[in-house]
Amino acid sequence: MAVTKKIRSISLRHCSLSCHELARPAYALSKDLRHQISNRQLPQEFITLSQTLEPVHVIEAPNNSFEFFAGWQWLDECKIRQVQDISIIIHKHIPSGEIVKTAWAYQLCKHSSDLHRSSNLAQLTELLDKIPSNIKKQLLNGSYSSSALKTVSNLTNESRSAIRNQLRKTKITKTETEHKSVLSELLRSN
Repeated sequence: MAVTKKIRSISLRHCSLSCHELARPAYALSKDLRHQISNRQLPQEFITLSQTLEPVHVIEAPNNSFEFFAGWQWLDECKIRQVQDISIIIHKHIPSGEIVKTAWAYQLCKHSSDLHRSSNLAQLTELLDKIPSNIKKQLLNGSYSSSALKTVSNLTNESRSAIRNQLRKTKITKTETEHKSVLSELLRSN
């Protein structure tokens, strides 16, 4: 039987949302994670937009209630900040085994997409350099600075010298890789 899904917006005021019993171990593990950028430093507009981009996966339960099993990263922050409307994906006819697999796959996805610690500050700085200033102001609010280096420092509580050091190391590594690629191509041509 195929799994059918429906995307919908719900009001947290008018319905109940709780973790599905089979997803609780994965959800509980997510509570112990520490991130480079704390959600508390991100403006509410960013949290709301992020939750819309990553809806909560749920099954419908009786009495206008839902049980989630994936997509919970922004949910708790929405509740804390009293964001009323959130996006959900309602799964119909989903087997128990799929709920468990999806919950653990979601948690694994969150770990596997983390930036590498030796280059995360540099990569974040490069990203912030490319985002248009007006969008950065909207998304980052109080952490925004015209300098990407200062913005990353504000968001991560890392010193600007640590960020500069990563940027320098990243540029050296890129240059070495480019030289090796050119040398490899020249050697292959012979």
